[in-house]
Amino acid sequence: MNRKNYNALFTTKNTSNNIKNIVNLELEEIHKYNNQPFTEYTEKQLEILMMDIKKRGLDNAIIVRPKKDYYEIVAGHNRYEAIKRLGWTTIPAIIKDLTDEETAIGLVQSNFMQRQHIKESEKARAYKLKVDATKHQGKKGTDSLKIIAVEEKISERTLSRYVACAKLIDEFMNLLDNKKLSLANGEILAKFSDIEQLIIFNSIVNFDIKITSKNLQLIKTINPITEDAIKECFTSENEDNEEELEKTNSKKTKKTVDNLMNEIANNEELSILEKQLDTVILKELLELLHSKKMIKL
Repeated sequence: MNRKNYNALFTTKNTSNNIKNIVNLELEEIHKYNNQPFTEYTEKQLEILMMDIKKRGLDNAIIVRPKKDYYEIVAGHNRYEAIKRLGWTTIPAIIKDLTDEETAIGLVQSNFMQRQHIKESEKARAYKLKVDATKHQGKKGTDSLKIIAVEEKISERTLSRYVACAKLIDEFMNLLDNKKLSLANGEILAKFSDIEQLIIFNSIVNFDIKITSKNLQLIKTINPITEDAIKECFTSENEDNEEELEKTNSKKTKKTVDNLMNEIANNEELSILEKQLDTVILKELLELLHSKKMIKL
């Protein structure tokens, strides 16, 4: 089923066609979709929705599918929660016979259609759910990543990174949502186990380690991964960097001093100073001034 057909299938507006299929279900007969990838409304958002439903009624019926002893929500988790808090005992619903794969894809599609803002963590979990469902649904050899990338109008590489990031622990998911972690670096972190990710996260916080591709590649060389091992690795790395920086600065200082000495030798007024002072002392003075950033070329 293509995206257009899914959009039509999960349209919940009370059109003439849908009204014929709407039934009132008891709330106690309905269960939420387990581990759905989208976060539910905040208390403030729920209050606004409740006020709107109380004033105008429920414009869009929820969509459910029949299970053995209950109905499972496919679209309308927030509407269901608002109705429940309003104290209603029933809710308008459209019942659709769907496979597990159709339900997963439909849940993702309906939220992408209706939500104005979707977090990066929600996209990661949603794309993972949709890719897995499409794989199970498709024929052997079907390239689910390619199909979904075309549907969602993103590159396969970006989609692949989103799917990988679905394995991130909540701490890194929060950084992803707050744009403090890139998809590329999230993909690297997702290859670690949950326990290793937690150790890495605590080390990043405790030892003020920047999340860069270079630093993550360095962490990958550590075995086993512990906070002490990470601390020792980056302490050694910082010492090496400081030593290299000192060498670089020393070279720059020597070059600058040599250039200044040449200028002094070529300047009649300044050459008097060179004659009055010992050349070694003059060089040391210039090196000191340059190291204190008091002179530069």
